Amino acid sequence: MKRILIAAAAVFAALSVSAQTAEEFKAKYERQTRNVGLSGVGVETILDSWAETFPEDRDMLYARFLFFFDKSKGNAVVSRPSTKYLGREPVMNLTDSTGKKVYYFQDVTFDDALYGEALKTIEILISKDILNLKYRFTKVAALKEFEKEDIVLTLSELQGLVAQNAGKPAWHYDSDPVDSELFAESIQTYCAELYSVGSESAYEAFKTISEMMLKQYPKESCFLDNLGSYWMMSKKNYKKALSYYNKALKINPSDQVAKTNVKIVQKKMAAAKK
Repeated sequence: MKRILIAAAAVFAALSVSAQTAEEFKAKYERQTRNVGLSGVGVETILDSWAETFPEDRDMLYARFLFFFDKSKGNAVVSRPSTKYLGREPVMNLTDSTGKKVYYFQDVTFDDALYGEALKTIEILISKDILNLKYRFTKVAALKEFEKEDIVLTLSELQGLVAQNAGKPAWHYDSDPVDSELFAESIQTYCAELYSVGSESAYEAFKTISEMMLKQYPKESCFLDNLGSYWMMSKKNYKKALSYYNKALKINPSDQVAKTNVKIVQKKMAAAKK
């Protein structure tokens, strides 16, 4: 009799779990992550139960991406000869035996297997809803953080997005529609992030995406500003930089970025003549 009662209790417990709705799983997951973080104790258990009951649920899949991506990351301190790394300031600096300054930066390391699981999960979501910019931008951000200074896959992903935008697709961010202007603003944000990385690879990606966007948005002076900044900072070609800033001011005379950078370029050109 006791065994029968235990078995009945187990069946009832299983039925109780399966009776949970996707919204209840999501609420439970959100409560847990608020307390312990995206990959803390108990989160994976909730995700496994959620996935078993609702394997196609997009909120569950996105939560699994966040779990694996967060769990894949570790911390390290790296040394660099320059005063900036990935647009960040050093946490400290020391002088080596030759008298040269060595700068130390907080860095993020990745477990390749866990990162691969995260990427695989976000790609499943993209395949289910290719026009959802939440998933597309999430992948771009994950690639950029993983690649650091060597921006190759990030560039490829952004190129795909911008090329697709030429066909004027019905972009959306979850249930909210995204118009052409908001798409341009979002891509400009990624351009700014690439610029701040400061590596040769990132500068070239910054230039490539800015050129692609300028073809689609010829009246957006910010992309002309980008190209001016590329020629000024990456190539030290001040004459070419000035031409782009002047073009930007013709389109938008109140463009403060162009106004400020024209003065900077003119000072650099004057200093070069001296």
